[in-house]
Amino acid sequence: MVQRAQIIWRASCGASASTIAARVGLDGETVRKRIHRFNREEWMPSKTDTARAARRRIRPNRLPP
Repeated sequence: MVQRAQIIWRASCGASASTIAARVGLDGETVRKRIHRFNREEWMPSKTDTARAARRRIRPNRLPP
């Protein structure tokens, strides 16, 4: 987990995959795959995300007859 975080952090700072690979002790192709996987996951919210209206909750005891 720490190694993956280091790869992503160094890539976001502008380091090349081969430079990152040398620093963390991995193959350059492995580093590229991890960066691509991170970019594909899209787990971080982006600037284009907008808040969606929440659906109103209906409590069971307040259902219409």
